[in-house]
Amino acid sequence: MNIFNILGLSVIGQNSTGSIGSMVLEAGPVAKAVLIILLIMSALSWAIILFKYLSYKKISESSDKFMDMFIGGKTLGEAYDETRSIPASYLKSIFDVGYKTAMRKRTPKSDQDDDTPVSLDTIERAMRKVTLVEVNKLEDLLSFLASTASASPFIGLFGTVWGIMSAFRSIGVTESASLAIVAPGISEALITTAMGLFAAIPAVLAYNYFERRIKVFMDDMDAFIIEMLNRFERHISSNGIRK
Repeated sequence: MNIFNILGLSVIGQNSTGSIGSMVLEAGPVAKAVLIILLIMSALSWAIILFKYLSYKKISESSDKFMDMFIGGKTLGEAYDETRSIPASYLKSIFDVGYKTAMRKRTPKSDQDDDTPVSLDTIERAMRKVTLVEVNKLEDLLSFLASTASASPFIGLFGTVWGIMSAFRSIGVTESASLAIVAPGISEALITTAMGLFAAIPAVLAYNYFERRIKVFMDDMDAFIIEMLNRFERHISSNGIRK
């Protein structure tokens, strides 16, 4: 005996089997519309979860490979040449911009001035700007998970309220409060509530997980920028980079 039989919800119709499928098929148009919306939101959420998980895994592996080659490089120039073939990652993007900025000369203010080298502050600002871009890429699509997590229970609640209203309307029309009369409306209320939770729970868990991963990535970027500035100061100060 399943939970629906215990609750008496098997009496949905004369030919009903009491299964979840029968409850969905015998639901009213409003309840079906709610279920379709929640089903679409759930499917999109799972697609985003899978995509972001694989994307973060690939980015993490690429960044680890980059760090191995970066640490192994004797100079920043060698590290730049050796890491050019590595797939793009947030650390590589920061390094590329920082290195290119360090190698660039500022435009002289007059014909009598020599080319003025960039300062460490300029390099840091360039790398910080890339950090913002990379964080925005990492956060892409997460807003949909947040919206699904917050909106799905309320969409399901709308279906719940509508199902209860249908049950009371059936009682008023038939002037009977038997289980066979109220069961269809109550089943609509329960199935939409369950679907709302089914869509919301994975979305909120995944959102929190990805937010923690992004926090780790951001800490890695901050630590890498400090390491880059230290290496610029040690290895390229002879080329005229000002502190």
